[in-house]
Amino acid sequence: MIMMRKIRYSILLLLRAGALLSCPGLYAAELNPETAQAFENYIRSYERNTQDGLSRGEFLAIDHQPPALRPETYERLRRGEVLIEQHRTSTEQFHNALLHHWIGTAFFAGATLDQVFDLLEDYKHYQTTFAPEVVQARVLQQTDDNFKISLRLRKHKVLTVLLDTDYDVHFARIDRSRGYSRSYSTRIAEIEDPGEANERELPPGNDHGFLWRLYTYWSLVEKDGGVYAQCEAISLTRDVPSGLGWLVSSLVESIPRESLVCTLNSTGKALDTRQAGTAVADRDQQSKIGGKLCQKIQCCPCPNPFPLQQQELQKQASKTPCASRRASPARVEKRALVWMAERLPAWINSDHLTLLGTVAMVLAGAAYYYARWNRIGLLLVILCLALNWFGDSLDGTLARVRNRQRPRYGFYVDHIVDAFGAFSLVLGLAFSGYIHPSVAVGMLIAFLLLSIEVHLATYTLGKFQMSYWKFGPTEIRILLAIGNIRLFMDPFAHIAGQRYLLFDIGGCIAIAGMSLMLMASTLRHTRQLYREERLG
Repeated sequence: MIMMRKIRYSILLLLRAGALLSCPGLYAAELNPETAQAFENYIRSYERNTQDGLSRGEFLAIDHQPPALRPETYERLRRGEVLIEQHRTSTEQFHNALLHHWIGTAFFAGATLDQVFDLLEDYKHYQTTFAPEVVQARVLQQTDDNFKISLRLRKHKVLTVLLDTDYDVHFARIDRSRGYSRSYSTRIAEIEDPGEANERELPPGNDHGFLWRLYTYWSLVEKDGGVYAQCEAISLTRDVPSGLGWLVSSLVESIPRESLVCTLNSTGKALDTRQAGTAVADRDQQSKIGGKLCQKIQCCPCPNPFPLQQQELQKQASKTPCASRRASPARVEKRALVWMAERLPAWINSDHLTLLGTVAMVLAGAAYYYARWNRIGLLLVILCLALNWFGDSLDGTLARVRNRQRPRYGFYVDHIVDAFGAFSLVLGLAFSGYIHPSVAVGMLIAFLLLSIEVHLATYTLGKFQMSYWKFGPTEIRILLAIGNIRLFMDPFAHIAGQRYLLFDIGGCIAIAGMSLMLMASTLRHTRQLYREERLG
C-alpha cells in the first residue's frame, strides 16, 4: 500500500510543473478502455509466466539466477539488504499511461510464515503498520482466505491527495514453508477537496491519473531461520505529458523502487515489534516460574529507521540470549555504503569504482616498495587502502542502488581484480624490507589457495563465503592499517629477548590462520559432497 505514496507525489509534481508551464488540460486524465485492456493482458501474461516458473521450481525471482550466484544473493538478503529490481516492459501498448512493475525482496530474520501471514491479514492495524499513508482500513467481506477490503490512502505534499481504494485479496499456502498472496484493485477513486464541505469522489478512471490500477503479489518462503519475502507491485498511472519528460521522467522511474523499500521496511518493522513483544511476554512468564532473565537484552518495540538491517543481529542474539544488541561494524559499513551510493554523481558508475579500487591496490604495493627508503610510504599505503575500500566495496552497492546489476560480469571482474590486487600488494611488501620475501610469498599462496576453495565451493555447492570467523576484507584492511602505524613507529617486535620483524610475525600468523580456514572448509565441503553423492 505504501507503493502508492511516491507515485502519487511524482504525478503531483508533474501536475504542478504543468500548471506553471501553462499546459492546457494537464489536470484532465482519462483511462481509456484500450489501455485498461492492455493492462489486463499484461497481467494475464505475467501470471501465466509465473505459473510456468512454479512448475520449474522457480518460486522467487532469485531462483531465476544462475546457481553459482544464488548463494551470494541469499547472503546479501540475510545481511539485511533490500533487493529491488525493475521489470522492463514495453510502454507502446499503454497509450497515455505508464506501467510500473517492480520486484522487491527482503529477509525477515526470526519470523515464521505464520507470523508474516498474520501481519498481512491484520487489516484492522494497517493504519498503524503503514501509517501515515493508510488512513482507514476495513474488511468488507471474508471467506476463508479470501478478503474484500477497503483502504483510504492519503498523501500530503503541498496538496493533500486522498484515494478510496477497494481490493480483492487471496492468501494461499503451497506447503508448510511456502505461501503467497494476490491483491487486485477493483476500485480506485480520487477524493476531490478532501476535508472540505464539498468533498466528493471523482469518477474512477476519469480523474488526475494519480493511480488507476495496483496489483500486488507477495511470495513467501520460510527457511534459514526467517522468511524470504518477495513483493511485486504492478501499477498503472497517467503518462508524462509531452515536453515534461526531461523534468520528471527519471523521478517517476525511481520512485516505485523507493516505495517498495518503504513497504518492505514497514513490514519488517512491524514484525520486529511483534517479535519483541512476544519475547518480552516470554521473559515475563519465565520470571514468574523462576526462570532467569538475561538483563543485557532490551526488547522494547522502539522505532527503528533500519529494521531490516538489524534483523540478522536479532537472529544472532536469539541464539545467544545474553549477547548485547550493538550494531556490528558490517552493518554500519553497509549503511555508510548505501548512503554514499545514493549521493554519488550520476556520471560515476560501478566500473569507475572498480578501476579506482584496483589502481589503489597497485599503488599500495608501490608505496610499500617506496617505504624501503622512506617510512612515509607506510602512511601512503593506508591512504591507498582507504581508496581501495571505497572503490572495491562501493562498486556493487552502487550497481544495486541504481538497479544496474550485472551478476556474472560483476562476479568475474571483482574476483579477478582482487587476485591481481593481492599480487601487487604482496609484491611491493616483499621488496619493502619490512618482511622476509618468503613470508610474503607464503601469504600470497595461502590467500590464492583459499580463494580457489571459495570459488570451487560456489560452483559445486552454490555456497559463496567471503568472511571467516567474522573476518572479511574490510577487517583485514583495518588490521593492515593498524600494523602500518605500528610499523612506522618501530618495525621490530621483541619476543623472549629476541628481535623479529613485526610483519614476519604477523605474516606467519596470517599464513597459519588462512591455512586453518582452508583445511576446515575443504574438509567440511568434501564431507558434504561425499554425503550428497554417495555411491551405492
